[in-house]
This record gives sequence, structure tokens and C-alpha cells, in this order.
Amino acid sequence: MVGLFEFLFKYRPALFEEGRFTFVSPGWMQVAALLAGALLVVAAFSYRRTGGAADRTAGAERLRWLPPVFRSLAIAVIVFCLLQPALVLSTVVPQETFVGVVVDDSRSMAMPDEASAADGTRAGAVLEALSGEPGSMLDRLAERFQVRLLAFGRSAERIESTEQLRFARADSRIGEALVAARDELAGLPLSGLVLFSDGADSAPAELGDALLTLKAAGTPVYTVGLGLPRLRKDIEVSRVVAPRRVLEGSTVEVEVTLSQTGFGGRTVDLEVEDDGRIVNVEQVTFPRGGSAVTARVMFAANDEGAREFRFQVAGQPGEELLLNNERTALVEVLKRREKIFFFEGEPRDESKFLRRAVSQDENLHVVSMTRQAANKFYGMNFDEDTRRFEGFPTRREELFEYSGVILGSMEASFFTHDQMRMLVDFAAQRGGGVLLLGGRRAFSEGGFAGTPLAELSPVVLYDRPSEQGRPELLTDLRLELTPQGRAHPATLLRDEREEANELWPTLPPLSAYQRATELKAGATALLQAESPMVSDPMIVLAHHRIGRGRAIAFTPHDSWHWQMSADIPLEDQTHERLWRQMLRWLVSYVPDRIEIEADHDRFEPGSIVTLRATVRDEAFQEVNRAQVVAAIEQPSGEEVEVPLDWSVERDGEFVGTFTAGESGLYRVEVDARAEGQLLGVATSRFAVDELNEELFGAARRDSVLKRIASETGGRQVELGRADRLVEDLSVSREGTLVREARDLWDMPILFLVLVALLGGEWAVRRRLGMA
Repeated sequence: MVGLFEFLFKYRPALFEEGRFTFVSPGWMQVAALLAGALLVVAAFSYRRTGGAADRTAGAERLRWLPPVFRSLAIAVIVFCLLQPALVLSTVVPQETFVGVVVDDSRSMAMPDEASAADGTRAGAVLEALSGEPGSMLDRLAERFQVRLLAFGRSAERIESTEQLRFARADSRIGEALVAARDELAGLPLSGLVLFSDGADSAPAELGDALLTLKAAGTPVYTVGLGLPRLRKDIEVSRVVAPRRVLEGSTVEVEVTLSQTGFGGRTVDLEVEDDGRIVNVEQVTFPRGGSAVTARVMFAANDEGAREFRFQVAGQPGEELLLNNERTALVEVLKRREKIFFFEGEPRDESKFLRRAVSQDENLHVVSMTRQAANKFYGMNFDEDTRRFEGFPTRREELFEYSGVILGSMEASFFTHDQMRMLVDFAAQRGGGVLLLGGRRAFSEGGFAGTPLAELSPVVLYDRPSEQGRPELLTDLRLELTPQGRAHPATLLRDEREEANELWPTLPPLSAYQRATELKAGATALLQAESPMVSDPMIVLAHHRIGRGRAIAFTPHDSWHWQMSADIPLEDQTHERLWRQMLRWLVSYVPDRIEIEADHDRFEPGSIVTLRATVRDEAFQEVNRAQVVAAIEQPSGEEVEVPLDWSVERDGEFVGTFTAGESGLYRVEVDARAEGQLLGVATSRFAVDELNEELFGAARRDSVLKRIASETGGRQVELGRADRLVEDLSVSREGTLVREARDLWDMPILFLVLVALLGGEWAVRRRLGMA
């Protein structure tokens, strides 16, 4: 559309926006205009007197006014041209102003996707444009401006010639580089900056502030995009979402997003590597077209410490870029015991076998309290670090020291309203996990409906009192996985997913008292079962989020059959594995009282790392009046202390920054105190390495380039259109300016209109028999 406008109106819209319209004709032309007006009157009068053999029908009478109108407008166009319309522009005096040419010197510029270059690379296109050869972009700029060259990666710096460009810098921070370039040329009459880049930006969060700075300084940026807007053949590991920390021996679930162009329909192997060992291989089939696909990858984290898991796809024939085929995630594998409180309403085999199943798991510590008679309880596994109490806790500090709670067959009427509310807060506010087990006094049969406990249930509860005081037992429940359950780590009862999925239908049938057939909104079912006693499928295992935590429902009351059934071999570990995985899932991602995290798990060398600590008391109430210090152990072993200040924006949040100059693994330990008393200590880790982020999404990013140009008052310019770039820069608001009037009387649109009017007049006259 811009090209069509330029053809019709002689100049681009940009010049009309910058210029001022005027007439430059001398005074005598005013007399000519009066004479032309008189001619208009005479022309109109001559048509009114025309008669003779002309058509006198009603339709013809209506058309008789068109010829004088057409002729009048044609004469008006001629008069407009005689008045010599012009576009007045303020342009710079040659060699009186400066232009900064800012060149991306990063690795992504070596991409071989720029057909205009002799060697086919983006870097080659830049070198040709700035070669200084006659007709090159640099040569055209130098004819009118004083040109200063700058190269940038993390920041911008002056260079004398393009021979100093290496196109090997690890990252490119466009915003920081543009501000640095403006500062480098401060004090000079600057017409603008010309940015040669593919739009890859390693620090997109900083770009907005940089553009505001440039706009306030009146520095327009003209962007010259390099590379293709879409690569022809490429596979990219676009995104990896992994937990920051997991318990040792847990099954880790990671979401890996793969993007591709040119490989639609192909199946590739996604490999997961831990310290050189392949721990899993997942086959991923790309959809037809260019849409991305997300794969859920699961593997065991068996080695304690900070582990760097690499997710990679082998290069494919014809692939243009291989450096974006892998990403690394840092996961801290913890060797610690998570405390779980198991509250059971009656002695029964389910709770006994559950405790036995997890007793050998060194990462789980189950403290149980079982009601043996009215107001008589038996506690097990309390240690010196655990508060002792009778029955169910009555204080938040007693309950909130646990990461998870298992609620067995216990009726709702046992609890006070405050205890029920506290249990809901345990999940919603503390962020803990609550597991609701089936039983004759659980769920609807236990009177949970209409109480705060109903909020915890992922299945819909009903006010359904049992007949004759005892609920009906639903038997012969053969469990089957739902589509969501087939991909969930909690249901992985064998090392191989296919083998685990085939195992479930072969397990001995179970029984349940709960007729759970309806999920709450937002809940997910992982297991279900068919029963001849219920028309709809019964929900066996389901979960949903409750505030910061989660609640899980497992409705059968006799999973211990998988341990004692004659059909199960003595050495079979299905029952043990089920409950170990279930309880690990229950306490996964549960927050601690004191937490410390960097804003990312990996950084580039020299990055500013933001540390955020969260401080809570024993009741998990946020603490603002605390002294928080982070001790950072660098890869060299040197330790640096960074004080963290209350952020004010959030209760209990303390923030500090640190510049990570060394490459390697960092360990952060935060110490929180209030009124001289230690509140707690927390640790975390992050890694510093060359990330090559700009090689991900390596196609030309037109959205970034257009944003830079539009928000600073510049424009996006095509590579090779040096004439337009020089023209745009010449219309400047800084430096020594001169007014320049450009003729508009010879615009093609005027001649086309004139021909159309005269042709229209002739056609109507011929139609009326007046020709």
C-alpha cells in the first residue's frame, strides 16, 4: 500500500506527515485563478443553452448537469496545478548532523538465512550494506551525514570499521545497547540511530524503559531487519518447565515444548540426560504445519544435590540451526524427611498397611494418630522434633509444622468448626497437601457435606445419611486410568509408562463406601472404576488445587488387598510403590517457612540476579519486621553476603540483588531473624553459563523491530532501501536545518483525475448526442 501511495502522490506518507502543504505560485497567478472561475461560469452557461437534436427524455435531462460538473472539476484541477502546490520539509544541511549506526554483533547474526548476501548470512548482509562501496547503504548515508559505527552485544561500543565486527558475542541486549549508543553520541546534533539487527533480545524486560528514554531524548531509531521472518527447516526446544526442587528418589514430571518449521509429521526422540547419562527417551510426533507440541517427560531423580538435566533433540537432515536443539534445567534433589500427619478414625487394615508401605522410605516421616475408642487415641512415630498432642491439633503451630495431612475414616462431627477451618487453611494458606481416604465415616457418608471439610473434597458431596446407620459397600471395583491418569507420575507403578498403564486393569478389584461420580469444577480424575451397583463410572482418585496447596481424594478403603491377595506375588512392590508415590506427590512443592529463590534458575555471566526470600512464623503468618541476609557461595568458593530488604509490595517478601560474574554453580543460604531470634534458614542454587537465548526463536523478530521504531518515532526500513533511510533521516528536528519545497503539481494522481474527468465529460456528451 505504501508503494501505491508513493506512485500516486509522488512521495511516501511519511514525508506528508513530516511536511507542510503550501502554494508557491507568484501573485499574478491569482488573476489567472479569477479568469479560470469566469471560464467555469461560461462553460456551465454554454451547456444550459445547448439544444438541437439532443436527447430530451427525462433520464437525459438528469444527465445534462454532469458535463458542466466534470468540466468545472477539470478546470479546478488545472487551476490547482497552476498554483504550484508544494510540500515544505525541514531537512538537514549535508554533513552538519550525525547518524549512529548500531550493529548487532552477536552469534545469531551468523544464521544462513539472508538471501541478499553473497555468503547467505545475516552478518554477510550487514558487511555488504556497510562496506562503503559506491551505492551501499553506508555510502549513501555518508553522502549526507557524519556516520558513527557502533557494535553491540550486552552493550554498545564505538568501532572504527566493520573489520572489528566478529559476530560472536553471547547475547544481545537491544535496549541497553541503544541507550548506550545515545549516551556515546550525547552532545552531537543527532538525526537518529540506525539499528541493524534480527530483533533477538536477551533482555526483553529492559526494552520498554530503554525506549521511553530514547523517546524522551528525541532520538528516533530506524530498524533494518535481517534474516527470514520464519526459518525454513528448524527444530527448537522452546521451553522447559521443571520443578526447582524434588525429593530424592521421586519421579520428576517436566513439560518440554518443542517448536518446528519444515518437519511437520516427523517423529523425533526427545532425550533427557543427567550428567552424561540418558535417563529417559520420549518419542514426540510433530503436528502438520508449524504449531508447537508439548511433551510430558517423566524420569527418576535418584542422585542428591543440584542436578542439571539436559533436554535435547538430535539434529535432523537439512536443519538450519542446531544450537537451539537443547535446553538445561537445574533441579535440586533433596535428601530430607517430609513430615506427614495421618489422622485415622478407627483401627483398620488400610491405615496399617499404608504406614508399613512407606516405612522404608527415608524421605517420608508419617506421624499417625488413631482413635481406638471415644476420646482415646494412640500416637505413633512422634520424635523429639515433633510437638506432641492428643487427638487432632487445636493450634495452627501444631498442624502447620507438617507438609501433608492424611484424613482417614473420621466423621465431620468429631471436629470443631475451628479445627475444620484450620485444616482447610492448612492447604489454602500454608500450601500443604491433604489426602482424603475412603471409609465408612468419610466424605458424604461421614457428614462432610455442608461443612468446611467439603471445600477440600475434589468430588461433589451430598447430604446422604446411610441407611440403618451403615453405608452400603460397593464391591468388585476394577480400576482403570483416565486419559489424565495415563500421564501422571502418581500412577506410574512400573518404570515404563506402557507397562504401568497395562498393569492397572489386572490388579485385584477393590471396594468402597463412597458413591463418588461427579467432579467439582477444576478437579481432575486420574482413576475411575465401573460398578454394577452404580450406573455412572465411580471416581477413585482425583485432585484439585486449594489456594496455595492441593487436596487429593482416594475413595477405596481396601487397597491393602494388593499386598495380601493370593494373585499378587510375595515380592511384588505395587502396593508399596503406589503409596510412596502418592505421599511424595502429596508433599511435593509444599512451601517452607523460610524460602529463598533467584528469579531464574540459570543466568548469563554478568547478569544481575534478583533474590527473593519469603519469611513466615510458625503459624505461617508473613513476617515483615525481620533481618534477612543471604550468604552466596560462588563457584570459586568465595562467599558474599547480600542483605535483603522488605519489598513493601508483599508481606513477608525480602529482596536483594547480586551480580553473578563467575560461571558455574552458586549456592545461596538465607538467614532470617526477628528480635534477635532465629526464624529459620533456607538454601537454593542457581547456575551461570552461556545460555544462547537469542538463538531460540532465531527467525527475524519483526514485532520487536516494529515496536522499537514506532515507540521512538523512527521507522522500519527494508535492507537495500538506502534511499528511503537517507530520506527519513534527512527530515530531522535536530542540527542545522534548511527548508526544502518539493513540487506536488506533477503528482500522477492529478493527471489521472484530469483524464478521468475529461473522459467522463466526453462520454456523457456522446450519450446525450451533444458531442
